Amino acid sequence: MITPYTAAGTVDEPGLRAMARFLIEGGVHGLHPCGTTGEAPLLSVAERKLVAETVIDAAGGQVPVIIQVGHMHAGVAAELAQHAADSGADAISVVTPYYYALPERALLSYFRTVIRAVPGTLPVYLYNIPQCTANPVSAQLLGQLMTEFPNLVGIKHSQNDVVWLAEYQEAAERGAQVFVGSDSVALAGLSLGAHGIVSGNANVFPELFVRLYHAVTSQQLQAARTLQTHISHLAGVLGNGSSLASFKEAASRRGVPISNAAREPLAALSEDEAGRVTAVLAYAEQHALLTGDGTVQSTT
Repeated sequence: MITPYTAAGTVDEPGLRAMARFLIEGGVHGLHPCGTTGEAPLLSVAERKLVAETVIDAAGGQVPVIIQVGHMHAGVAAELAQHAADSGADAISVVTPYYYALPERALLSYFRTVIRAVPGTLPVYLYNIPQCTANPVSAQLLGQLMTEFPNLVGIKHSQNDVVWLAEYQEAAERGAQVFVGSDSVALAGLSLGAHGIVSGNANVFPELFVRLYHAVTSQQLQAARTLQTHISHLAGVLGNGSSLASFKEAASRRGVPISNAAREPLAALSEDEAGRVTAVLAYAEQHALLTGDGTVQSTT
C-alpha cells in the first residue's frame, strides 16, 4: 500500500482509510502497508505505528493485514513487530536491514530477534528485495529459520528471478508460502506455485491483479496471459515502481481522495509522469480493463 500525506506532510489518515476501502472494494485478498511502496524507510517509528493501526482498523477484519516491520535496527524492528501483533495484525513481514552488506550470520541474528518479539501463533514472512537492501535472503537461510520458528511460513520475493521462487518453496520440509513482489513476473510466479502477489501497481489497478490470480487458479491460461500483457504494459508506462508519486496520482484520478505527494528525497510528480498517468488510464479505458463498458470508474 502507498502511504498518502496531508498538505502539511503528515500521514493522511482519512486518505489511508480511503485507500484501504478502494483496494478492498477492488477485490484484493489482503493489505500490506509499510513496505517499499509505502515509503517505510522514510517514516518515523511513530508514523509506522500510526499507519499499522489505521490500516488494521480500516480493514475491519474484511481482509487480512500483513504489516511490514523491518528496520535498520533489529531492536526497532522487534518493537514494530510487537506493536503490529498487539494492534491486531494478521501477520507481519520483515525486510532485511539495508545499506550495509551483511553476512548470513548477521541476518540470522536479526530475523531471530524480530520473530521472537511476536507470539508464536502470529504468521511471519521474510521479505527479499536485495536490489534495494544489498542483502539477499537465501533459500538456505529461509529454510533454517523455518525449522527454528513454526510461525515463519514464507517469504515475499521482490525480484524478477523466478528460479529463486522455486528454491524458496522447497526451502523447508513443510513448504514455504512465496508471494511474488515483481509485477512483471506475476503470472510466471503464480504458474510456478506462488501463494499470491504483493503488487505496487495494484494500488492503481487492484482489479487486474485479482483477475489474474483467479485466472491462474481456475486454469484459464489464455486469459491470464492477456492480463499479464496488460499489467506489464501499464507497469512499464508508470515506471515499474520508480515513481511513487505516479501511483498516488493515478489512484487519485480513480477517485481516492489523496494527494500525489511523496516524501523527500523521493521526487515530486513530473510533467512527464503526469502524462504517463493519463496514458495508462486511457489505455485501461480503451481496453475495457476495469469495468464492463470500458469506463474507468472510482470504486470508493
